[in-house]
Amino acid sequence: MMVAGEGIRGWEPSTVVSDELVDPSPVAALAALFDDGVPVPGPGAELPPLWHWAALARWPVSSVIGGDGHPVRGSFLPPVDLPRRTFAGGEVVFHGPLRVGETVRRESTVESVTEKSGRSGRLVVVVLRTRLTGQDGRPGLEERQDLIYREAVVPTGPAAAARLRGRHPVHHPDRGGPVAGLRARSEFVRG
Repeated sequence: MMVAGEGIRGWEPSTVVSDELVDPSPVAALAALFDDGVPVPGPGAELPPLWHWAALARWPVSSVIGGDGHPVRGSFLPPVDLPRRTFAGGEVVFHGPLRVGETVRRESTVESVTEKSGRSGRLVVVVLRTRLTGQDGRPGLEERQDLIYREAVVPTGPAAAARLRGRHPVHHPDRGGPVAGLRARSEFVRG
């Protein structure tokens, strides 16, 4: 593994292992969202491909969420000192079905951390590997996720200047319209 940057020294990757329920509730919610006439996969049914993202979603407590909305870095994820984090791609290989209502084992590890330089400056690529196995030990799937950490962007131009003044350049309160309505609904929901 290639380790990036001075801020990562002293950090060592670890494997996080957890046993988790393939919860029927988010599976039913996803099926309702699709509303495609296909029966809802109930307990014992095969979990459709990629539905593990909904059925096994992780919800960290607020105290471990950083300013970017993701879990803070430095425990499982490396303490990369770049502020912008994004999902950049990945791959899922299916070995066998996972079943709704069963308890599966999740093993996640940081496979590599690589520092690079691009047109937009310095960046770090973190590759995560997750394996899910059924409760009887049979392989379910293996997933690779590529995360990219990038430098902060210094806003420039008229749109950035308007945002810095607290106004979105497309929002015209005197004209109303769909953007104003959307913004009002968004502010209402946020409270």
